[in-house]
Amino acid sequence: HAYRKFGNVVEAEKIFRKLLEKDVGDVTALLGIGACLQERGLHTKAFLVYQTGLSWSRDLRLLNKAAYAALRIKKFRQAEAYFLEAT
Repeated sequence: HAYRKFGNVVEAEKIFRKLLEKDVGDVTALLGIGACLQERGLHTKAFLVYQTGLSWSRDLRLLNKAAYAALRIKKFRQAEAYFLEAT
């Protein structure tokens, strides 16, 4: 998280991906990858990362991030569905 907060999102993403390789169920690593992608303006890729996580976990943090990413890429129905599920 420190790499990302200080602007080195590429290095942060690499570390989050390594964490995810060690534990494919690591929601925090998945959220970190998504955040890095969004900071780089890659909202579609971030949305796909969040959707992948939602296929095996209905974590509220994933639902929230997926909903906001969906808004950014104008997938309004999916955003609405994720927001409704989160509430």
